[in-house]
Amino acid sequence: MRSSVFCGVILTGLLVLGVGTASAQPTFDLAIAGGGDVGGNPGSVHSLELTCTMSQGGDADGGAQGWSISIAAEGCVEITGITTAGTVAADVSQGGLRNTGFEKSETTTEAGAGTPCEGLNGAVSAVVLSFVQPITLPGDSVSEIAKVAVSATIPEEDGSGSVSYASGCKGAGQPVENTVTWNGQTVDHSFANADVNCLVVVTCEGASPNLIFQAESLGQEGGLNAGMLSESVDDDAALSVSVPTGETGAVDVFAAIVSNNADGDGVQGWSLSASVNGGINIVGATTEGTAAADVSQGGLRNTGFEKTEVVDPDNNDGQQGAVSAVVLSFTMPITLDVVGTATILGISIESASEQGADAITGSISWEDGLIGAGQPVANVATVGGASADFCAKQTLGVSFTEIEDLRNSFLRGDVNSDGKMDIADPINVVNYLFRSGPAPSCEDAADANDDSNVDVTDVMLMINHQFRAGEAPSAPFPSCGRDGGSILDDDGLGCDGDTQGCS
Repeated sequence: MRSSVFCGVILTGLLVLGVGTASAQPTFDLAIAGGGDVGGNPGSVHSLELTCTMSQGGDADGGAQGWSISIAAEGCVEITGITTAGTVAADVSQGGLRNTGFEKSETTTEAGAGTPCEGLNGAVSAVVLSFVQPITLPGDSVSEIAKVAVSATIPEEDGSGSVSYASGCKGAGQPVENTVTWNGQTVDHSFANADVNCLVVVTCEGASPNLIFQAESLGQEGGLNAGMLSESVDDDAALSVSVPTGETGAVDVFAAIVSNNADGDGVQGWSLSASVNGGINIVGATTEGTAAADVSQGGLRNTGFEKTEVVDPDNNDGQQGAVSAVVLSFTMPITLDVVGTATILGISIESASEQGADAITGSISWEDGLIGAGQPVANVATVGGASADFCAKQTLGVSFTEIEDLRNSFLRGDVNSDGKMDIADPINVVNYLFRSGPAPSCEDAADANDDSNVDVTDVMLMINHQFRAGEAPSAPFPSCGRDGGSILDDDGLGCDGDTQGCS
C-alpha cells in the first residue's frame, strides 16, 4: 500500500512538473543584485547582503517550477551565508510560494576539481516550489530567490571582488549546477554577476584614541553632544553662536578623547596643544568639570599631574592657543574607559570684535609645538605606558552670527514712564490692581522684584526702597536697560519701549 501511495505521489508530481513539450521555451535571466563600492581602513571587514534574482523572457506560458544555483566569491569578498527567507522560495507559511516542495541552501567548503567553483568560497541553493501543486514563479516580474551574506575585507591597496554563478560548488550532496526547470524541462538561462570594489578609505571612526570637540562638558560619560560630531570623527566640527548686535560673542567649547580599545588598555595621560585662529580670541582653558579634574572635584585624576594654561602669543610667533598636560595617576591604574568618550579640557573663547551684520569666524585646531611655561607641547596620548598618536584630531570651526535683540529698554520701577521712580509709581500699580486703573505700558517696569508677576509685592518693594532704605528694584535700575542676561529671556511681561524714553 505504501508503495502504491508513493508511486501515486511521484506520478502526480511528474504530471505537475510536466514531461516536456515541443513548444517554444522561455529564457531565464539569473542575476545577483547589490555590490558596488565598500570603503574602510585596510584590514577592516564590512558586511553586505546580495540578492539572487530570476526573471523570465519569451512568450511561453508558465514560469519556473524549480531551480538550483551555485555561486562563488573571489577577490576581496567571501560568502558567509545563504538563505531563502524573505524570498519567493520561502515556505508559504513564511510568505513565500513554496508548498509541499523542497529547499536546501548552504555555504560550501569544497568544489569538484575542474569546475568553475574549484578553489573558491561559495554557496548553493536548490528549490522545488511544489511536488504536488502547479506552483510556478510569475513570468512577468523579477523574483528574488535567495539572499546571500557576504563579507568584504579591505586590502592594503584598492582591490575588487565578485560573486558569480559558478557551477560545481559542493555542499552536503553532489556538486551543484546552475539550472532552471520549466514545464519539467531544463531551460536556457543567462547570468549577471555582482562586483564589489574594496576601496581603501582611511578613517578614524572606531580607532583609538581620537581627539574631538564637544559643545558641552560630559565628564566621564560615553555619549556625545548631539550635532557636534558627524559620522566619522575625522570630519571637522562646527559651532554657530548667535550674538546680539554690538555685543561680544562668548562660548565655552570642550575637547574629548574617544577611546575604542576593547581588547587593550585605556588612556593614562595626554598632552594637548590647541591653536586658536581667525576672528576669535582665547580667554581661558581649564580641566575643571571634566574627567581630567582631580578626584576631589569629580574627575578621575588621583596622585597624578595636571598643567593647563593659555599660552602667551609673544612666545609663540603671535599664535594664540592653550596647552594642557595630564597624568591621571603615577601610582594607581587609573585610565579613561577603554571604550567611551571623556571630556578632558574646556576652552573659553570670545569674538575679537563687536557683533555686526557679518559673521565673525574662527577655528580651533590641534597644532603641535605651542609653548607654555615649559617646553613645546605635542598632541599625544599615553596608552599602556607607550606614546600613542591620536588617529583623528578634529578641527572646530566657530561662527558668531548676528541676532536682533527684541527686548525693549526700560527702567525698572518707572511705572508711569516719566523717567524716574517715585511715589507715583507704586500708586499706579495699586490703581491698576485694585481700582480698575489703566494697565502699565511696560509691565516689566511694574515688576519691581522681577518675579514675572505684577502684584502687591512690587508695590511694597518700591515704597520700602524709597522711604525705608529697603532693597532696590532688580536691574535694570537705576538706569535703563533690558530684562535678563539673554536675548531669549522672556518672562511673559510686555513692554512698550516707545513710552519709556529709553534708547
